[in-house]
Amino acid sequence: MRTLAWRRLGAEGPAARRDHAFAGFEDGALLFGGSRRSEPMNDLWFYANGDWSELSGDGPSPRFGLNAIVTDGSLIVFGGQGRGNEFFNDAWRYDIDARRWRQLQPKGSAPAKRYGASSVAHGTDLIVSHGFTFQGRFDDTRSLRSDPPRWRDLTPSGTKPFERCLHRAALLEATNTMLLFGGQTTGTPYLGDTWLFDFAEGEWRKMPGDGPSPRNLYAMIGVEGQAYLFGGLASRGALRDTWLFDGAAWRELSPEGDPPPGRGGVEGALTAGGTMLVFGGSDGSGELDDLWELTLPG
Repeated sequence: MRTLAWRRLGAEGPAARRDHAFAGFEDGALLFGGSRRSEPMNDLWFYANGDWSELSGDGPSPRFGLNAIVTDGSLIVFGGQGRGNEFFNDAWRYDIDARRWRQLQPKGSAPAKRYGASSVAHGTDLIVSHGFTFQGRFDDTRSLRSDPPRWRDLTPSGTKPFERCLHRAALLEATNTMLLFGGQTTGTPYLGDTWLFDFAEGEWRKMPGDGPSPRNLYAMIGVEGQAYLFGGLASRGALRDTWLFDGAAWRELSPEGDPPPGRGGVEGALTAGGTMLVFGGSDGSGELDDLWELTLPG
């Protein structure tokens, strides 16, 4: 029986960074891109069995604040921000076995270029919701099928989360829903509202009750019908608390071990072994390069 617990992993690998993509799958986790000292990055790393290895190949241009999932033996990457005012809405596929990148050319209407959107894997589809450019924020929800590549607009005409960015989403597979929490909107840098998107009904629903304090750029993963959230940035600085959403309400957890130091600009990667990995991020004074593991009960 596994106990909820934090521990630091000693593996040396990627350079310090924030706002990178980090996605787990059966064999380990893949990390791509991010930002260090305001410079976007485009290196790709694989973590498994306690070790990092860097993967080569010509792929997406340097970027941060992008979206990524692992599905059907591939890493799917969308969007992000490059240097200066450069934003992207391109989609790429990295074949894990062949170790080769190729740019996708999806049919359908692609989302506007953006940074800081949320994403989940729904089946083999990449779901992207909300996000930001210097022209404004978004409130749409889009689906990218990677084979054959095609975009679909899932945005409902009714109630939906208002425009935002710098938030995360988690798939609650047991209920076929997507959890969206917090982030940032115009005039409010830290949000604390909770929403569920029902894939069967194609509708958003705002959840009542209190949850984590308002924040952005935290780590979050979904496990069956639950979600685990760690850290983020808030008005009082970088956070290091851990929360559980059980499908209906939030509660704060007290894992064994010392949690990672406070940080934002992170993503959570769910591994097949029943753990959430968290790498790097920023503590407010600079980027980090440490790797942590939260063992999930089960």
